[in-house]
Amino acid sequence: MSHFSEQTVNVVKAYASFLKLSLVVTDRNGRWLLTEKGDSPLSHILFEKQQTDIQKNMEEILQGKWKSKQPIYYDIKPGIQVLIAPVLVKGEAELFIWAGVMTDQENRSLVEEQLMFSYGYDINWKELLQQTLDTDSAREQGMKESLANLAHFITLDLSEEETNTAVKKQAHLLGEASQIKKN
Repeated sequence: MSHFSEQTVNVVKAYASFLKLSLVVTDRNGRWLLTEKGDSPLSHILFEKQQTDIQKNMEEILQGKWKSKQPIYYDIKPGIQVLIAPVLVKGEAELFIWAGVMTDQENRSLVEEQLMFSYGYDINWKELLQQTLDTDSAREQGMKESLANLAHFITLDLSEEETNTAVKKQAHLLGEASQIKKN
């Protein structure tokens, strides 16, 4: 399931651009399958500085059986959130879309202090946080609905690909059977 159609890749790219967020699609174990960087400078810096830790964090989040069939907001660091949307395949969450990062407008000064402490003072964190989508705006813009729509599209695309693969296998088997019958 790690192969996505060109159509899915293009749609994910369009969503990242439209939402102005970075999008990562993982399997149910947290393994990254598809990444698209949106217009989210804070995401870019966090990925650059902590990609391994972020990946481990994603794996830990998914270790427990995922219960929600709807997108949820999740704090990856205090005051820094991602929106996680499950991609359902045959009713089960098989893939996950991670959109981020966003911050809580009210806690930006605390987030700024945390980022300076963790990553140093050489980056203008205040300016970077001003460019970061806040969670209230994300909710107002219907981010959950947008991500749910993207998840549904991926589900449909994967189902179509699965159907096409099954039809090709059946045609191949039918071809082999007709060769056997001729002999």
